[in-house]
Amino acid sequence: MEYELSGPLRTRFLFLAMYQAIGGIMGLLLAAILLSRLQAFSWYIVTVSFISLLLYGFSIYCGMLMFNQHKQAIRFSIINQFLQLASFSIAGYTYGYVSGICIDAGINLTYAFNWAFSAGFSAWKIGIARGSDVFVININIVALYLIIFIDRMKKKVREEGIEATVSQIGE
Repeated sequence: MEYELSGPLRTRFLFLAMYQAIGGIMGLLLAAILLSRLQAFSWYIVTVSFISLLLYGFSIYCGMLMFNQHKQAIRFSIINQFLQLASFSIAGYTYGYVSGICIDAGINLTYAFNWAFSAGFSAWKIGIARGSDVFVININIVALYLIIFIDRMKKKVREEGIEATVSQIGE
């Protein structure tokens, strides 16, 4: 099933399609480069690498859905952005996933209360019980903006769908 969009809404779909697909491709390339440089593999490295490949593959899939204006494009794209919204490192457990652009704002409570700011491109970090005292929580401002952007697109799609239905009734 597909939407039949035109004008500015179609342009927004195409923008988001390219953003998600390019971010996913950049992430896959990054992961491939990092994996090619490893001297030894462990189950931990294989598991973390597999998770990152799934996340970047999901971003590419979301981009393809957006490009094709598929009915599930909005739902999956919001999920993709929520997966990128927060990153943290708490007591040795770490999670961070960015497919595209990242501008993080957060707090670092490792030794004292400090504001944390960073920016970058497609990246991932996953750590399980790595024995660290670091306590950092970040919010990706770009992902937050895109969640709002996608939500507004969803409302516009709904409005256009209602208008299309009403105009078909009159025919």
